[in-house]
Amino acid sequence: MKKLYFVQAGFSFSKTLVYLPYAAGCLMATAFSDGEIASYFEQNDIIFQRDTIENNLDRIHQPDIVAFSNYFWNVNYNKTLAKKIKEKYPDCLIVFGGHNVVGDSFALQTDDFIDVIIRGEGEIAFKQLLLCYKNGLSFGNIEGIDYRENGCIISTKERAVCDLSELVSPYTFGVFDPLLEKNPDIQFHATIETNRGCPYSCAYCEWSYDKKLRMFALEKVKSEVRWISEHKIPYCFCADGNFGIAKRDIEIAKFIVKTRQKNGYPNIFKPCYAKESNDIVFEAGRILNEAGADKGVTISYQTLCPEALKNIHRDNLDIHQFTELSGRYNAIGIPTYSDLILGLPGETFESFAESLSGLMEAGQNNSVTFHHCQVYHDALMGDPHYRKEFGIEITKVPMDTVHFTPEFSGIEEYQYIITSTYSMNREMWEKANVYGICVEAFHYIGLLRCFAIYLRFERQIPYLVFYNALFEYVTDSAKTEFLYQQFRYVEDMVRHPEKPWAFQKDIFGSTGWYLEEGLFLESVYHFDTFWEEIIPFLKSFEIEEDVFEQLLLYQKGILCLPHKEKVVLNLQYDFYHFFENIYEGRNEPLKKVDNRLTLNSWKIIHSWDEYAREIIWYGKRKSATLMTSFKENVNIDFLK
Repeated sequence: MKKLYFVQAGFSFSKTLVYLPYAAGCLMATAFSDGEIASYFEQNDIIFQRDTIENNLDRIHQPDIVAFSNYFWNVNYNKTLAKKIKEKYPDCLIVFGGHNVVGDSFALQTDDFIDVIIRGEGEIAFKQLLLCYKNGLSFGNIEGIDYRENGCIISTKERAVCDLSELVSPYTFGVFDPLLEKNPDIQFHATIETNRGCPYSCAYCEWSYDKKLRMFALEKVKSEVRWISEHKIPYCFCADGNFGIAKRDIEIAKFIVKTRQKNGYPNIFKPCYAKESNDIVFEAGRILNEAGADKGVTISYQTLCPEALKNIHRDNLDIHQFTELSGRYNAIGIPTYSDLILGLPGETFESFAESLSGLMEAGQNNSVTFHHCQVYHDALMGDPHYRKEFGIEITKVPMDTVHFTPEFSGIEEYQYIITSTYSMNREMWEKANVYGICVEAFHYIGLLRCFAIYLRFERQIPYLVFYNALFEYVTDSAKTEFLYQQFRYVEDMVRHPEKPWAFQKDIFGSTGWYLEEGLFLESVYHFDTFWEEIIPFLKSFEIEEDVFEQLLLYQKGILCLPHKEKVVLNLQYDFYHFFENIYEGRNEPLKKVDNRLTLNSWKIIHSWDEYAREIIWYGKRKSATLMTSFKENVNIDFLK
């Protein structure tokens, strides 16, 4: 029998926490469901961990074909390993596919160790490739590939998207069973698809290569959920572009919860929710979150700038619908979060700041994260003509190393991000980064959220005014010392994106943290110093003295800290309901009424590294930094 190997060297949070190699598994299951292939090729284990090149090379013995699944986090590793395999076994056929494969024959021209490239969906093309290989036929009739033949590089015509009913599940086919059996000390995570395709045309995204939404059979989806549950897989990522776009997703959500209740797994089912949030998304998100199977719902926005939206071919959810949806979720205790993208053509520093504050004005006070605009080969932004039209300049940057300590095995991986456009030069891009980090740390992770909201609703001071003033204050060396040094550190990091971006201090663990997380961690670690420096800024808004002292007591008191099991606040104003009403979309004036607010910690934290992991990493999106976020642990007594 001929020897076939698959390589999907994924990144993992540790050597004992790894994703199952889903893409390679899909190719393997669909191919080996064919009896002709199964009788001719020997099934070997999928190489799924990024071990040293030497160790993984030793796992491959006299290969006839080695197939690689490529993403930006493993493409350089794959090329290095493939080259070594070709040197050792020159007759071995090297096949590359996956999201990071360029949709042309350029890679074959530059990397002579690659023999075949599969473009787009790979299951059917790979199956046909194996059949042609077995029968000694030319690859020329296989659509959607580039290959070498007689010293020439040949590109076949594009392949139409496949019929999903032809694809075989790697879970129920048994592809992953040997991996689980041979690696009992590894906690595997799973990936699942319920559909493919995306009806939108966002220029930064390569998900929409197929506009038509295609559904996997419902029974196939359910059988995969059963397998994941029965094999005790704790975390399942749903790779749909828009979960909740179809009414049947409510049924899927119910089935996941029912299966979880029966077997205890998966503990978390994490989907990418549909970009057009509606009643279906709300109901599917409610079902998952109320059962504890998810950690919140995305209400998607990438920018509020009309010019940028036009340039990236994106339509947003109406901002009034956003406010209504956000209030609905908050009313039933489900956190929501939104994402912004920095670097979109048409965006300016001012419009980026306005987008951050605009989401607050619309009611998003729980979580907004901004991401750098990455450029992918098969997205519209990957087209050189598009980048030239909008004056886009990109920078090659190392892969993020936050929340885990990656084992690169000496081979660095890179991303390409936009750092300048016709509307935002590099200097403004750097300033926007620092500003966004400031807003995330102080508002969304919670350091000054209460003051910002109070001033907005009781004093009619817009969020934009508050955070613009704060940004100017903390970056002024004459006004602060500790905070100024923290922001100098952030600025230095931002000016050098070609170096790894991550905040790391041993007291918070060996892992790296996003810069806004590092800023927050440093601020609460140096708690007294932070407040000593920030109080003069807060007093500049001339809040009445009694309100100010009470609001300060409340803001400091509700911050979760290590060893903080319980806090009792004796207050003269009902701050708790004032803020809860705003979170739920209601604006009622602050009431002066004596009350005793008792807050119990949802989790007792014993050290700073545990705090960073449990509260910041695992809990940031549900505002775990604020004890009031857990309503079941809040008790308020009104005093006569």
